[in-house]
Amino acid sequence: MNDPRKSYEAFCERALPRLRRYLLRHFRPLSADHEDILQDALADLFAFVQRRNDVLSQDDELMALAYAITKRRAADRYRGAVRRAASELNAASTIAEVEEHDVRFRYRELLSAVLLLLTDLSESDQQLLLREQLSSGDKLEALTPAERKRLSRLRQMLRERLRARFGSDPYEYLGG
Repeated sequence: MNDPRKSYEAFCERALPRLRRYLLRHFRPLSADHEDILQDALADLFAFVQRRNDVLSQDDELMALAYAITKRRAADRYRGAVRRAASELNAASTIAEVEEHDVRFRYRELLSAVLLLLTDLSESDQQLLLREQLSSGDKLEALTPAERKRLSRLRQMLRERLRARFGSDPYEYLGG
């Protein structure tokens, strides 16, 4: 009886030169990986042949399968190279994104702290601080000297509390 392993090895000896030429012709940029691709393809082909009950007796059928598997293994290598390049590119872009995210995070944190401090103030102090933002676009009346002084003190108190919380001036905390 014919040993299937021996006949498969004989097929591989006949098929390897053809598969190498195929890879050189169609996948030259992967030339450093050709032998690995061939090993993977032939191992997959052998596993496929072993799983089948009826052994493929025709070299033509086996060769067509070998080409198809080799083509797929080469495509897998291309995809792997693209994924690696994309992850490297992503890693390079994440540095800039981290810095941008850090500024956004700091801004959000500062905004939350300001809103929290505003809730501790009386309603009249809140209205004075937010006077311009609360107006509906109408021209505002000029502040009296006492209101200007009160507004200045409120802003100074907010800056001091923010400086105490963040360890620096709010503009410096944001990186400005």
